[in-house]
Amino acid sequence: MKMYSLVLGIIGGFGVLSGLILYAMGEIAEAGGWGAVSVAKLLMAGLMTAGLTAAAWIGTGMVAGKIKGKPIIGIVLMAIGALGLVYVVGLKLLSSLTVVALGLSAFLGIRALRKGAGQPVKPA
Repeated sequence: MKMYSLVLGIIGGFGVLSGLILYAMGEIAEAGGWGAVSVAKLLMAGLMTAGLTAAAWIGTGMVAGKIKGKPIIGIVLMAIGALGLVYVVGLKLLSSLTVVALGLSAFLGIRALRKGAGQPVKPA
């Protein structure tokens, strides 16, 4: 379960692409002289998306045992990353793939904890 959670968390972490796209759109809007409010919103959304994705990756490492920490904190970080991406970006194509992968990863992490899988992951 932990290995599946790790793989899905890494896949879900590619939501940073949507953050980079938003950030680039903000830079293009700033260079084009569009409204200052929309530029600030796009830049902030891009930075928040990158931060939420980083938190989700850290949570994935905690659940899989690759980063020292409690797995429950990792599950919470993945859930915050998924819900935060829905709040910031909305459910669009790229973000929905990320949110589903992070949600499944958090669910599998919970399942691994409930089964008492506190042991390190054994390589295949």
